[in-house]
Amino acid sequence: MKYDEVLELVGPIGRYQKIILFALVGVTFQTNFPSLIFVFLGAIPRHWCYVPEVDEFNLTQSEVQNLTLPWETKDGVWTYKSCQAYSCPDWTTVINVSLVELYSQTCPL
Repeated sequence: MKYDEVLELVGPIGRYQKIILFALVGVTFQTNFPSLIFVFLGAIPRHWCYVPEVDEFNLTQSEVQNLTLPWETKDGVWTYKSCQAYSCPDWTTVINVSLVELYSQTCPL
């Protein structure tokens, strides 16, 4: 007997086959979902503290990170600390002061 002959003998998909299919799909989903949940819940996305005071200055994301976040080293790689931010009472002064002014000032002896 060939495959086409067997299909003719069995007939088209019926109500019983559909019930079995949906039952197996439901059971398979329920048994595999706890294993797959770690794929979605186990990942830790890159995040950092939000500093609302710097929103008014129209800075890029990297400029905000450089200005507000301290650095740390993880496994020999420098990264931003995700759960800490600098506390500054006056961000306007910090942003308006240029590096030239900072380094050209002389310290009193």
